[in-house]
Amino acid sequence: MINISVVITSAGKGSRTKLGYNKILHEYNGEPIINLTISKFLEINEVKEIIVVISKEDLNLLATKYKLNPKVKYVEGGNTRQLSVTNGVNACSGDMDYCMIHDGARPFISKELIFNIIDRLRSGIDACAVGIEQVDSMRKVIDGIITDVVCRDTVYCMQTPQVAKTKLLKDIINNSVSETYTDEVELLLANKVIVEIIKGEKSNYKITTEEDIRRLDNE
Repeated sequence: MINISVVITSAGKGSRTKLGYNKILHEYNGEPIINLTISKFLEINEVKEIIVVISKEDLNLLATKYKLNPKVKYVEGGNTRQLSVTNGVNACSGDMDYCMIHDGARPFISKELIFNIIDRLRSGIDACAVGIEQVDSMRKVIDGIITDVVCRDTVYCMQTPQVAKTKLLKDIINNSVSETYTDEVELLLANKVIVEIIKGEKSNYKITTEEDIRRLDNE
């Protein structure tokens, strides 16, 4: 059996939702989004530890209103997602085979998708990431002008989890502190790591905007 650390990033402000508080504290069926996300990984045998990266303020709010799960480790986030991920990855135990990074605002990931990822990891790959195939026609636009056609067969919309061998990811992240990257795939590719794609799910969307909150509240 492989051993996996799950790092759940939750330290952002979520300003685009216009909630006035971190979206991971927004309730769905009486539970904050972050607790729903955590619950998807708690009963997975291969997941040996869950690390939630969160601000001190939000952790205090969470602890005041809800019972914190003793199986979860809470780590303070940084000023950027990149710094928060670094803090989370460095908190992973050294004996974990893989580190799986997931957005706290993606609470609807299915266990089937998690198991699909784990099945692929059993082959010993270095890294993989979840993505959705692009179905719409794609065009490159510069300064408001369409300049080129992009083949949609080669384009995926990235989701999380994004996964890599723990030691590999720790080494790369800690050697790239001065660099800027949007997600772990970008960082891994910059370091010549082969990252396999795992087909994602439309339901594994990230709660980001006011529209997403309305969608959530109406489900």
